[in-house]
Amino acid sequence: CVWHERRRGFAALGSGMLVVAPAALGTLLLMGWHEAYFGSPVPIHGVLKSTFPMIHFQWRHVFTTMSDSITLGYAFSAAMVGTGLLLWSRRAGKAVCRLGLAAALLGLLQFAAFLLFQKWSKPIPVWYYGPAVLSGTFALAVGVANTIGLRRMHLLTVAAGTGVLAVNLAVVARDWDPTWWTAARRSDTPEATGPAEIVAFMKTKPADRIWACTDCGKLAFWSGRRVVNLDGLINDFQYQQALRDKRLAEYLRQRNVRYLVFLVWDRPQTDGEVYEPMYECRVAPDLFAGDYRWADFYVVSYQYMTYSDVVRLPREAEVWRSTPTRDGKAMGRAVVFDLDVALRGQWVARP
Repeated sequence: CVWHERRRGFAALGSGMLVVAPAALGTLLLMGWHEAYFGSPVPIHGVLKSTFPMIHFQWRHVFTTMSDSITLGYAFSAAMVGTGLLLWSRRAGKAVCRLGLAAALLGLLQFAAFLLFQKWSKPIPVWYYGPAVLSGTFALAVGVANTIGLRRMHLLTVAAGTGVLAVNLAVVARDWDPTWWTAARRSDTPEATGPAEIVAFMKTKPADRIWACTDCGKLAFWSGRRVVNLDGLINDFQYQQALRDKRLAEYLRQRNVRYLVFLVWDRPQTDGEVYEPMYECRVAPDLFAGDYRWADFYVVSYQYMTYSDVVRLPREAEVWRSTPTRDGKAMGRAVVFDLDVALRGQWVARP
């Protein structure tokens, strides 16, 4: 819009800038606050997830799962088809076509960012694709309207919207009751497996106990307990420094962590490759089976690209283990360790 208004003079250009100003000002204020409070203008999540401006090309990881193939494949296809329709005909006018092409370009740039600057090697969470899907859909809609006209586009929009709504309702209904449109058996106690099982155990412990885990969002939210995030994405830069300096055990002591939730697999998620450095220690068949004397827990600093020290967890420190469940290509379970026992003799006295 700002670029279009430039032809009408500086007054119109200034009016166009007012559209951009709130978002730009808000972004700059947020970056300034991050710099003042955390010492970095970019949130810790961005530092640990992105390699920008260094390229880390990962074509195969973008389409690893079915959801990735459908979602990002659709976004890419929509942007390309929309571009073709807009270049083939200018029925809607130059201004509208340029707007559609700009949306297509934005969607393709977002697609390229996933290929070029994703630091982690695991499949990208599907919800990351939201902006690319919106841009691609907008470009496709403008391209179709440009080709068939607005009257037919209105009918097509109603039909497509009804179809999408029906699919979403069916998905939600199946999630609510798997027997609704398939022959799948509904478990008598669905809440007794998966994250809910761990949450139920966490609630049996005193509320003032502090827990620690990687990928801890669901556990922290549903349990209402204080959980220290160990993959670092919702932690701070001091934690990254502790990992760099091989002080993970010391960090856990200083945070008064009582229970460590160790998520483990019985086999690797990939054939002959490391699934993700952060999850390397999860591949622990002996720990999964309960046939072990010691379990080694460690994580990775993606800011400094180095491993932490190893926290050795003895068998006698194990206090609970969950029911095995399917997790990708492997079977997974959670094993909880009491760090007061695991780090006996090294534990900092509690106040």
